[in-house]
Amino acid sequence: MTTKKVDFYISSVGNDNWSGTIENPAGNGSDGPFATITKARDAIRAYKAENSNDNIDFTVNIADGNYELTETLLFTPEDSGTTEYPIRYVAAYGASPVISGGRQIKNWQEIEHNGLRCWIADLPDVASNKWNFTRLYINNTPRQRPRLPENGFYHFTGVDNCEDTGFKWCHGPDRANFANGDIKQWHNWQDVDLISYQLWFDTHHKFKKIDEENNVVHFQTKSLGSLRDERGDFARYFVENIFEALDTAGEWYLDRTAGRLYYLPLPVEKLENTVITAPALTEIIRIQGTGSQRVSHINFENINFAYQHWELPSDCPGYIQAAFGVPGAIILEGAQSCVFYGCSIAHVNGYGLEILAGSTENVIAACTIYDTGGGGVKIGHEELLPHESPVGERMFGDYPASATTVVDCTIRDCGHIFPSAIGIWVGNSGWNRLQHNQIFNCNYTGISCGWTWGYAATRTVCNLIENNHIHHINHKEILSDNGGIYTLGQQPGTVLRGNVIHNISCYGYGAWGIYPDEGSSEMLVENNLVYGTKKASYSTHYGRDNIVRNNIFAVSQDDHLCLGKREQHRSTTFRNNIVVTANSRIQGGAWDVAQYTVENNLYWSLDSTPVTFNGKSLESLMAEGQNIGAIVADPLFSDTSGGDFSLRYDSPAKNIGFKPFNWHAAGQRMTIERPMNYHKYLQDFPLPTFELPVIRTKIELLTKPADSQISDIVEFSVSLINVGRAPGKGCILLKCGPAGIAVNLSKNKISYDLKPGEEKTDIVTLNVVDKVEAFWLDSEPDDNLTVPARTIIFDFETDIWKVHPIDNNATMENIPEIFNLIPPRIIKDANRVVADVKLGANEDNLLLYANFYETDLRPNILQPWTGTAFELLSILPSEPDAPVDHPQPKCQIFLVPNADGNNAAALVLEKNECIAAIDIKVSSKSINGGCELTAIIPWYLLGYDKMPVEVPFELIIDCVDTTTGNITQLLTFNLPSDGWKRLYGKLIMG
Repeated sequence: MTTKKVDFYISSVGNDNWSGTIENPAGNGSDGPFATITKARDAIRAYKAENSNDNIDFTVNIADGNYELTETLLFTPEDSGTTEYPIRYVAAYGASPVISGGRQIKNWQEIEHNGLRCWIADLPDVASNKWNFTRLYINNTPRQRPRLPENGFYHFTGVDNCEDTGFKWCHGPDRANFANGDIKQWHNWQDVDLISYQLWFDTHHKFKKIDEENNVVHFQTKSLGSLRDERGDFARYFVENIFEALDTAGEWYLDRTAGRLYYLPLPVEKLENTVITAPALTEIIRIQGTGSQRVSHINFENINFAYQHWELPSDCPGYIQAAFGVPGAIILEGAQSCVFYGCSIAHVNGYGLEILAGSTENVIAACTIYDTGGGGVKIGHEELLPHESPVGERMFGDYPASATTVVDCTIRDCGHIFPSAIGIWVGNSGWNRLQHNQIFNCNYTGISCGWTWGYAATRTVCNLIENNHIHHINHKEILSDNGGIYTLGQQPGTVLRGNVIHNISCYGYGAWGIYPDEGSSEMLVENNLVYGTKKASYSTHYGRDNIVRNNIFAVSQDDHLCLGKREQHRSTTFRNNIVVTANSRIQGGAWDVAQYTVENNLYWSLDSTPVTFNGKSLESLMAEGQNIGAIVADPLFSDTSGGDFSLRYDSPAKNIGFKPFNWHAAGQRMTIERPMNYHKYLQDFPLPTFELPVIRTKIELLTKPADSQISDIVEFSVSLINVGRAPGKGCILLKCGPAGIAVNLSKNKISYDLKPGEEKTDIVTLNVVDKVEAFWLDSEPDDNLTVPARTIIFDFETDIWKVHPIDNNATMENIPEIFNLIPPRIIKDANRVVADVKLGANEDNLLLYANFYETDLRPNILQPWTGTAFELLSILPSEPDAPVDHPQPKCQIFLVPNADGNNAAALVLEKNECIAAIDIKVSSKSINGGCELTAIIPWYLLGYDKMPVEVPFELIIDCVDTTTGNITQLLTFNLPSDGWKRLYGKLIMG
């Protein structure tokens, strides 16, 4: 088979009737380059059909110019190249062409408006509803629509007696109250946009009705949330696209009804030298596979893509997280091994580029994505359906992983329309490589990975997030609950390494550097530098067996360090890290030995006061078996305040096993010159391999000690399964604890040699020689996290809460007397007594009597989990095939004392909405140092028809220590372990 090299040319002076095979027009006008990429694409199709027996090396050379598309540029499987000869669309030598989804507007007239120069243009397509746009660009610079207030925000004043919906997403109020004069029946008020910010999402509303007499605005759709602010007020909002507010140079307004565009030019702008562009297409490029056929091996090199328009559907107020429903200006669906190299994507309403299902091994390299209404890159797959298998099964064949590489890119100035969008968002997708990118000036989070919550099934396997420089995230403090890197769900084999993260802020709460949220598990976090965050440099909500080692966590403004809530498995292994705090207090430091392995870390406080861990000293933690090998010493950074974290040669960090790493390597590698094409780039910077093993560990208790006695021998099964793409050979190390209680481990090492999909199971025994709250068997990898660790914990009698029988005649008035001789359960947070609680039961009710020691009561009846409350959950039994043992609520009840402690409310969570539990009797009265709380709770509200024999439960008690001055963390419903005291176990009747 012969090989032919075929070049086509595109020029702004070209003609689609020419051959396109010569670079410049012939002198006689008979031939020359094409005028459009569409024609070049079609010419390649025809040439391939006529030369099907040849290898053809196609290159389409695009000269300087602005190439406006009249429709989305579509590539289908017939446009594919080959591995050896990808079809390349490239900028001509020295050229910087723009492929535009916008239209240049030229028919301007100059008039006067509000005493200012004003340019107007009539747009018939707008008047006939064929065209609309919400962004306008003057000489490639975006301009602002008139908004009120001009700076800052208004606040709603109420929700017009709407039923509060709490966190019943997308079913919030459909109207709200506003302050007098903030909203009016402006010209074309149906086209005015109201944008509200709440928690971690933005809500967008059009008006259905404006009642100025009663100061009520009615929306076309229900709100995403409750329209309540995380700081305790009603939500912030602003209104945009108001003709009456068009009064400042640089502003513009589109009158859609009249089809007229107004622009107030800056003093230096003249019509003769001003290019004005409005977006028109909803997609610039779509690479679309069909059926089982993918589009493959198409390269775009050194091309600029610009101008895309997209609006929310009329029935959609936005998206509850990460602006996940906002599409990209460039779409890849069913694409394989397609490349964007050295390109820019700018001036778009959505994400810059989106990778959809069926796409694999695509590359975005050395690109710049900026000025986006959404985020930068979105790599998404649909959520797993309930019938589909969890991680480790069906990872091949019909369910390919995304395996997208985003490398050496700059992603900046994102989220202008949808601030909750992400710099790089990875959904339920695995094997992605995000490396050496610089991400900054985003309004929520730099990188987000994962799209399952808790311990649900996932495809988010073996993602590599490495050597990225992420900074100035949410620095305008628009949203909350954000991080530099944010993760969700199980992520076996995922690695966060070598990233530099700093200047992370938030509105109400959040602003964490590295933020493993709900269920983030089995990840390796190493060699990262995180500093200058508003909240903790590292903060886990909850998860399982994350290894956090050899990192520098420095100078967060508050919290400093949170390792997650207590569950019935190990949350975090935290070792060989340097933690430098602005003050002496380490947040969430009183970690239980069973749930956290914390050892060989260096701590230092810049204010030179003794380091404490949630009120405990380091010495007391060591006495409890935690933080073994830790030291308190100045690490001797070169210039902490100046951001130079190089270690002096004699740093004491070497005494904890810390290994210095080159944090200067984070960010783009091409600081001087970029290779001219993708082929040369690969020679300088080869891509990482996807052919890796991922070995998961599953430890199950086979022989279970009785609740009332200790078994001499306890038996476990230890299973290893390779869910990766390559054979894995190595071993895991086994340990048991606590020391001196769990002894005589039958094996301390298990070797394995597993092909992808293979599994191995061994039986391991140990002896338990005394009663203890918990014992465990855990595994650790003997290599670089080929095997994620896993801990099993079994709770003994100390987590059994024996409920005393109480006479059926118990009343709210006589409960204190009835409980008088019953010893309480004392609940502590570190050294501080939070509450003493007594429980009783009769045929009809569970009875509670507690003294709650908190002088600063901060109740929130609408969202009780965000304030002072007793929260009681009855727990469903774990599903037999559940991937982990994680409690799921059967019922969730809140007992909320008033701010003065002299009364209380009872609420129950139903369908994600808190409602009054009228059948619960509850009272409260103020006592010295807190309040006394009494409650009678019918069994049916706990999910039982009659008094059960036992009730698996979880009790959560607000116990934030306000003496630290850190009140705002109470507004976080995903607090670290010292924000809430959690007790798990069983209520045993009798």
